[in-house]
Amino acid sequence: MFAVAEMRAHGYVGAAENVVDRLLESLSRETLADANSWSHRYGVARALYLAGRWEEAAERFRALAADSAENLNVRGYLAA
Repeated sequence: MFAVAEMRAHGYVGAAENVVDRLLESLSRETLADANSWSHRYGVARALYLAGRWEEAAERFRALAADSAENLNVRGYLAA
């Protein structure tokens, strides 16, 4: 996911969007057990954030915060 930010920073916006789209597609193919894991849910929320899908990302981050309110990364995304 850091690669997406770097690509955008260096002017490769279209390529960055392609990477985010492929990431979301890949994450959608996880098995149900994996899809319910905290780390997978966090990855999806971050990918949605990178894709600019703010409302969907916020919903996911709120659900993650309910599970682990002390997580500073989740709180940071919610604040952003």
